[in-house]
Amino acid sequence: MSSGLLTNTRLYFDALGAFREGDILPIVERFAQSAMLAVDNGRALAADITAAQRDFRVKVGAAQESVSKLLDLLPREPAITAEMAAEYTGVSQATAYRAVQRLQDAGILSPAGKVRGVSVWIAGDIIAALDDLAARAGRRIRH
Repeated sequence: MSSGLLTNTRLYFDALGAFREGDILPIVERFAQSAMLAVDNGRALAADITAAQRDFRVKVGAAQESVSKLLDLLPREPAITAEMAAEYTGVSQATAYRAVQRLQDAGILSPAGKVRGVSVWIAGDIIAALDDLAARAGRRIRH
């Protein structure tokens, strides 16, 4: 919502000025427009994530339950460790590593290095959807 207010800073500051002078209509209009932008942006993100999940399922085909559960986790946690995978799916660490490897082999997860000695993998398509959200939200018209 706040990023929507700042897409056109001149209009926003003009609306604030009008509000200070007792005219509430411009700021109400800016808030309403910002809310609509936020809804549209949220819908676009949901569509992007749904498309990514659909693509993930096609890439892995018939999968073990642990792999399927891990696919459900990725939209909420696009950067994971094997420990997170094991905890979320309720399987052993070894089984979690195999599930992560299956997703890596399918091109869904990519190694992203280590944090405090723990390997991390990322779901690039989910990260890209979030980056697109940020780019849409961050568009500014400067005056």
